[in-house]
Amino acid sequence: MMNKRAFTLIELLVVVAIIGILAAVGVVAYDGYTKSAKRNSTEILCKQIINEVKSKWTACQAGVPCYLKNSGSGKFDMNADWCTFNSANPAKTNMRAQAFVGHYGTHTQTGNIWGPRNPYRTNVAAVNTSCPSDDNLKPGCIEIIGTDKDNSNCGHCNPPIKAGEFVFQCYNLDANGQLTKYREHFQTQ
Repeated sequence: MMNKRAFTLIELLVVVAIIGILAAVGVVAYDGYTKSAKRNSTEILCKQIINEVKSKWTACQAGVPCYLKNSGSGKFDMNADWCTFNSANPAKTNMRAQAFVGHYGTHTQTGNIWGPRNPYRTNVAAVNTSCPSDDNLKPGCIEIIGTDKDNSNCGHCNPPIKAGEFVFQCYNLDANGQLTKYREHFQTQ
């Protein structure tokens, strides 16, 4: 007579229970990792955009022209030097902020995104002139705002923006999932 050895039902249930526990722990760890990665990506992207815009304006002070991607074509427009500011036409300040949004953003006709994508919603451009009013949609959004006059009364400009000023507002989630806003500004003239 042959002696056959097999797993008992109890042994199989114990193995399945252990695998279930490990899977549950893995899912929780993975969720924490992805949330942390999105948070870190948003913070890095925000600082990168701010530093790039500032460095372009620093170069402007040294006489280096600033060419940006055209929001209609997504290609660099070598005919428009965005360093030029005409004090008789301060509306150019607002156009400059919008030009940077177009440089980092979405094609106006096709909706193709050529700039950085929002880490929380990858089908959306990260850089905008205005972030959604719904707090659930704000994480990962970076606003670049400029104004043509003092005491701007735009809904999200608090405090008001001065003429020639660039304001960056970056929205993110903290480790507890609460919405945070980082705000930085600098004068271009």
